[in-house]
Amino acid sequence: DALEGVLDLITVQGEAGSTFLRLDDEAFWLDLLSVQTVVGRVGSVATALTSFAGNLLLVLLLMVALIIGRQRVDERLEAALGEGSAGANGRGALVFAAIDKGIQRYMLLKTLLSMGVGVLFYGVLAAFGADFAPIWGVLAFVLNYIPTVGPVIATAPPVVLLLLQYSGEPGMGVAAALCAAAVPAIFGNIIEPKVFGDSLNLNFLAVLFALVLWTFLWGVAGAVLSVP
Repeated sequence: DALEGVLDLITVQGEAGSTFLRLDDEAFWLDLLSVQTVVGRVGSVATALTSFAGNLLLVLLLMVALIIGRQRVDERLEAALGEGSAGANGRGALVFAAIDKGIQRYMLLKTLLSMGVGVLFYGVLAAFGADFAPIWGVLAFVLNYIPTVGPVIATAPPVVLLLLQYSGEPGMGVAAALCAAAVPAIFGNIIEPKVFGDSLNLNFLAVLFALVLWTFLWGVAGAVLSVP
């Protein structure tokens, strides 16, 4: 009842004392939210979405270019080494084959693990009745391709949303937030290091260095492609 009363009435202090205005007062909202402010907010959101779509397209184009360009690497390697370098040519081909196999294995494992993160993340959020659970699940799947920082970015908004949603029940809100945050934390700190460390022999410092370098050079697209 107290909360409904606060939402129903807004007290504005003026020279003449306190004046009570209803939330459905059109003049109040016109003064509070100017047209310029609303247009600016909409423009910011549109800019962010456009930037994200552009980065996603860039990632796809780069991946296609890498796949297409890989088909002629062996031919160029043979031309560079010459016919008299059969041993070196064979070793070079083995190196490129190992790199190719490692990238394919990484992308396959990362995709499967990201799908697991997205599905479980959605399941936890849906179980606690979080709003927009499917969207957060898809976002967790996509951002899990970015090492280290991606899961953090995907987890923060729904965790805050759960805390606000259960503001009347702090214990339940904290439990829901911890359960949601535990999914990417377990995958990122236990499952993925075990899988990638054993199968691909990836070094954490090398991954972190690649993430910082390629994010600096290419932004979000570089972050996604940093490990491959």
